[in-house]
Amino acid sequence: MEKLSSSLEYKKLKQLIDKKIEEEKNNPKKVYKCEKCKDTGVIVIKYTNEFGLKVEGSRECECSKAKRFQRRIEKSGLKEKFDTLTFEKFEAYNDELKLNKALALGFAKEDLSNTILLLGQSGSGKTHLATAICKEILYEKNTPLIYESYRELIGKIKPLTMNLEERVKAIGVYKDAPVLYIDDLFKGNTTAVDESIIFEILDYRYSRKLKTIITSEKTIEELFDINEALAGRLVEDSKGHILRFDETKNYRLKNLSQKVVHMAVQQLEKYKDEI
Repeated sequence: MEKLSSSLEYKKLKQLIDKKIEEEKNNPKKVYKCEKCKDTGVIVIKYTNEFGLKVEGSRECECSKAKRFQRRIEKSGLKEKFDTLTFEKFEAYNDELKLNKALALGFAKEDLSNTILLLGQSGSGKTHLATAICKEILYEKNTPLIYESYRELIGKIKPLTMNLEERVKAIGVYKDAPVLYIDDLFKGNTTAVDESIIFEILDYRYSRKLKTIITSEKTIEELFDINEALAGRLVEDSKGHILRFDETKNYRLKNLSQKVVHMAVQQLEKYKDEI
């Protein structure tokens, strides 16, 4: 059970909730962003304490958790991409991208698997689809989410090797996140310690069926070569949600080519009398 609020905190929260309930009675048409907590951020629960007595307490509402994680998203820089890297703006111009977009939509909107792998070279479109998935989960499903690049994650955990208490606390953030997005898994040189950190996080999430989004420039075969046990878990947990960008060489350059042609046509029309 989550940590309950103190007696004094609970009384204040209970008064706030009672006030909201009274307001709802007087204004039955009022629409709340969160019907569970009536926008208070807390939910009153009844439970049996260690003495066998039935008592009331409170816990943080999921909507409040989502807001906290949204603030983390904003600090990460991922939020800045939400307006441009959407499903609507993803141009599936070949069969491979159409298939990948369909798999990404299915993962974002349905609970068919706990893991999705997006594998391909830089610029192939995998980050675009991963970001679109995150936006759907965070805002449409109101589910807390953590984003971290592989190198940054390792950089935060690795220096804490000799400080067990701080390490447990830091790595627990990634282990227990309702949804975790790791970008560029195994990018650059990877040591045995790096491998161990990632395995610890992802194995924990695998055993508890927590949702995980992973992008990587590695192929599925290369992931097995790096760590067979980890790759096997990821493949099993994906239940077919493995997006491979083999035919799509560079999604960004394709869009860039269109921009170049468009600019050339504009300039040709503008300076036609000087050519």
